[in-house]
Amino acid sequence: MQKKLITLKHHADDYECMWNGIEDLYIRDTGEKLPPSFFFSLSSFGSICYMKTPNEDLKRMVALGDGRTKQMYKFLAPIVGFEYKHYEYKTFEQAIKKAKAEIDAGYPPVLGALDMYYLPYYLKLYHGEHIPFHYI
Repeated sequence: MQKKLITLKHHADDYECMWNGIEDLYIRDTGEKLPPSFFFSLSSFGSICYMKTPNEDLKRMVALGDGRTKQMYKFLAPIVGFEYKHYEYKTFEQAIKKAKAEIDAGYPPVLGALDMYYLPYYLKLYHGEHIPFHYI
């Protein structure tokens, strides 16, 4: 089986990991330049989720668009023209198998919500702090 590689110029704006990759695809496919946090802001109008945490360093979290990424994708997909399909799996093995199949079909997946506690490339949080709202 031949491995597929999807090359995509990536940007990373803080606190909008659920949109960075989708904005990257939009920019690649349209050639348009987007203002910072554009999709995040566009999907956020109308609702907000405010959460207090017991963590001393991170006392509060705010999520716009009612805080449910699935709903933000559903809302924005027809407006800006990206295809959105949602899949849920009970095991990592099932999810990664589907993600690889999507890549092989030429569709880069968004995976989340992931707990940053388990992501070794976030040294400050890895095995130190549970933040279960990260998307890759």
